[in-house]
Amino acid sequence: MKKIGIVTLNSNDNYGNKLQNYALKTVCCRYGFQVDTLWFDDEYNSIKFFVKRLLFFVKKYRREMKFENFTRMYLNRCVFDGNHNNYDYFIAGSDQIWNYKFKGVQKRFNNYFLMFSPKKKNISYAASIGVDTISESYIEKFKDGINNINCVSVRENEAKEVLKNITDRDDIQVVLDPTMLLPKTEWEKIMKKPKKLKNKKFILNYFLGELSNEKRNGIDEFAHSHDCIVINILSKNDPYYLSDPSEFLYLEKNAFLICTDSFHASVFAILFNTPFVVFDRAQIGVSSMNSRINTLLSTFHLEHKKCDENEISSKYLDNNYDLAYDILKNRIEDSIQFIKKSLNIDE
Repeated sequence: MKKIGIVTLNSNDNYGNKLQNYALKTVCCRYGFQVDTLWFDDEYNSIKFFVKRLLFFVKKYRREMKFENFTRMYLNRCVFDGNHNNYDYFIAGSDQIWNYKFKGVQKRFNNYFLMFSPKKKNISYAASIGVDTISESYIEKFKDGINNINCVSVRENEAKEVLKNITDRDDIQVVLDPTMLLPKTEWEKIMKKPKKLKNKKFILNYFLGELSNEKRNGIDEFAHSHDCIVINILSKNDPYYLSDPSEFLYLEKNAFLICTDSFHASVFAILFNTPFVVFDRAQIGVSSMNSRINTLLSTFHLEHKKCDENEISSKYLDNNYDLAYDILKNRIEDSIQFIKKSLNIDE
């Protein structure tokens, strides 16, 4: 059996990261590959890993352990010894694996460009640079990195243009985030209901940036008028803060409304046919974050899901995504073709 090693961000506290990893692994397994998610020695040492987490507050520790259990159950983690001969292919991606402004990416920059492996084995899938421009000090590093990858795909049009300009490569392809390659029936297989959730209607708040008091109050008032509780899943004071990725999927599917500034929260709302509304991420230096959600909405003709006011209204309860699903079907075909071509799969 041929083997693939996925190299991606391996944090233990981000829903989108874990679920995109699961999606890419699942798609590759369809074609008979054994798929490992690679961790590097400086990322994972069994003793250091758990000692580090003991330093967190209790809730943070418990939450990370739930993410750790998800990783053990679904992602086939393998600590990579640096020997590329153990794998037939390496895939870098998805998520912001090339965002050099992240300290973790800076530390393992060469790993995320698969510099430990010969070019012929190397693929990137839906990799994101997360920024609109690349600073002068990183341009040569990006050139070397991209030129070490045989089949290059990225997640955003902006990333394609930036990388094309510095490498002159015309073969860079824009593909879907891995989470969008799986139908909702596949996600339902790993979904589970949080034990504490009763049959009460709820609004799911998922904000990675700051939310103004005015907008938070607007959501609370809307929830009250529709007899809903509000779940602030990323707040340590909320009981649902301890939800793992499988429970997050359940909340995404069954929410009365999702209020978010997150790319992946928006993706799953579309996949599950759940009403949602998108707020700009109100935080310094995140224009590119808003840009990628704007690109998502414009691609699927869902621009009306953006909320620029402090109050939300019943118009955001609309979940007619028929046009979006037609577009998604064609985009999935193109993305799968990239994967098959890159892995030399003949069907």
